[in-house]
Amino acid sequence: MWSPTINGPLNITAIYVYFFRVGLSSQFDVGFTVNTILGYCDEYWCRNGTQATWNLSVNELNAPGIEGQFWLKYIANATFGKITVTGPTTIPIEWRRDNLSEILGVVVQLGIPAMLVSLIVYLVNRRRKRR
Repeated sequence: MWSPTINGPLNITAIYVYFFRVGLSSQFDVGFTVNTILGYCDEYWCRNGTQATWNLSVNELNAPGIEGQFWLKYIANATFGKITVTGPTTIPIEWRRDNLSEILGVVVQLGIPAMLVSLIVYLVNRRRKRR
């Protein structure tokens, strides 16, 4: 054990280093990473003044429920960015509906039954003409 000998007045200065949590705010549960540019980050805790980048683990998700199983997707408006940590930081992620996949899903859902009905009508008419 260290036991210093003090022979007179002594000033002791403590230097505090502040770390702040970098979090993500999203309506969907997605993973993300924080990488240090200048400073220090340990997973999601970054030293005050650190410049860092963040990246989402995914940029599009299937919608919850049956819609997502077939056609509807959500796309993140931003999948990466750069921040300077000066306090607790929450990165807001907004998602938008992918209307193209929704339209294609509806076309497929309506198109396949329509093609089947058309095929059945064609085959029935063809059979009647042979008689």
